[in-house]
Amino acid sequence: MKYLLFFFFTITTFSQDLGRLTGSFESNSAYNFIDSTIQSIETVDRIKTDKFLSNSYLQLIYNYGDIEFGMRYEAYQTPLLGYDERYKGQGIPYLYGRYRNDYIDITAGSFYEQFGSGLILRAYESRALGIDNNLNGVRVKLHPTDGIEFTGLFGKARNFWGLSEGNVRGADLNVELNSLSEDIFGTDNIITIGGSMVSRYEEDNSLKLKLPANVFAYTTRASLIGPSYSFDVEYAKKYNDPTGLNNFKYNDGQALLVNASYYSGGFSILLNAHKLDNMDFRVDRNAVSNQLTLNFVPPQARMQTYGLATIYPFATQLSGEGGAQAEVSYNFEEGSAIGGEHGMIVTLNGSIIKTTDSSKVDDYMYDYNFFSVGKRLYFHDVNFEITKKFTDDFKVNFTALNAIYDRNQIEGGNKSGKVYSTGLILDATYKINDKHSVRTELQHLWVAQDSVPLITDVYNGNWAQLMIEYTIAPSLYFTVLDQWNYGNKFEDKRTHFSTFNFAYIFGATRLSIGYGRQRAGLLCVGGICRPVPASDGLNLSITSSF
Repeated sequence: MKYLLFFFFTITTFSQDLGRLTGSFESNSAYNFIDSTIQSIETVDRIKTDKFLSNSYLQLIYNYGDIEFGMRYEAYQTPLLGYDERYKGQGIPYLYGRYRNDYIDITAGSFYEQFGSGLILRAYESRALGIDNNLNGVRVKLHPTDGIEFTGLFGKARNFWGLSEGNVRGADLNVELNSLSEDIFGTDNIITIGGSMVSRYEEDNSLKLKLPANVFAYTTRASLIGPSYSFDVEYAKKYNDPTGLNNFKYNDGQALLVNASYYSGGFSILLNAHKLDNMDFRVDRNAVSNQLTLNFVPPQARMQTYGLATIYPFATQLSGEGGAQAEVSYNFEEGSAIGGEHGMIVTLNGSIIKTTDSSKVDDYMYDYNFFSVGKRLYFHDVNFEITKKFTDDFKVNFTALNAIYDRNQIEGGNKSGKVYSTGLILDATYKINDKHSVRTELQHLWVAQDSVPLITDVYNGNWAQLMIEYTIAPSLYFTVLDQWNYGNKFEDKRTHFSTFNFAYIFGATRLSIGYGRQRAGLLCVGGICRPVPASDGLNLSITSSF
């Protein structure tokens, strides 16, 4: 810690005369109480040992002309519940130097990168998910002329407080054809083509199998963006990569992603589809959970934000799935017969995801038709949403949803087969005056299951939620929330998950203090999820930038 403070004050003093120093700070802490009504035995045992938990981050970036230096200090008193305990400790896991001008961009040290949609490479940080797979090595970006960008990189991925055993090498080329020749391709549409290559090298340390030390993957992609439409397609292939997560199958992996959209006036339509098989790609072949992930496949289900709608979220099944999503939206303009004085937006969204169609050949191979879809339904939902402003001071958002969720596949194990849920959500905001406003959420979720729920499962049955948020602009927020699984088959498992939260914003700093129960479940961001255990306690969050 003393070295970090020395570095901070030294560079701050230096920046008074030369360059510019910016930074940010974030700290999330919790003091947990034992609540055997909602907590598992494992959680109770951990709280007995560590009641105070904290994740803290300090990031500094120094710029001087074309040169940039950056670092991030992290401290985990003991990681918050749901985070891997191997994060416990403190140090500087992110440190880099960078030089860039109009033609070249060179980074040495830690960096994040994504090729295309991320089908074969996405090095990124998501603190909510406990993911940080930044690469440590060298990255070079070349921009020789307008419309052409090339990226080459080599490095190892962060693995908690160390680095991966495997090495990552990659190259990416992106070409915007319009910039190369407006005479041929015109200016009405933006046409882009590109491709990527990634190689993961890790020594074969198996005594039983012959494992490929070098796993190669590539993608090709193209996109078209017009005045009122867009279309893009990307195909990826990963050569045989047997790991514990795919039961040491030697099949190649493939992924196809297609996106299209059209928008005109108040009407818009979005269409997305993907097909993938055996596309779990890791820096180390023995990594599990969200550890050392190397790629990312965008989800084909709507990412829900309302509390009860997130109880059964979908996570992309990298072992294999075929999915499609469509969304249609229409904005009834102000003054129209349906829109009224303030207009109205209506949105209909739906998705369906199924398994792949495959058959076993032997213990290490299987047959499958990449363009066919299996019979098992993983997830299906329909969402209908109306956003209506009745007056300058009163606005309502109404949502109705219906979903089918294969809990055994998505969460693993043999829990409850398919879960069928139907929800209604009313979100109303009333502006009292220029500074004071109140927002209320009323939510209800009806739940049915294929099989009899487990007596230990506190989360079965119907749910109700009430949330009231009072705002005093621009600095104060007060929130009261209660979630109640009143429909649980077992009366002693019917539980109120109540929370109280206060937030204060001053300048670039936000302080939040809360108390209450948090239900267990899956926390998902962009189709990637991590399990979150139930908790009961005090929470403190501070974020600031300078």
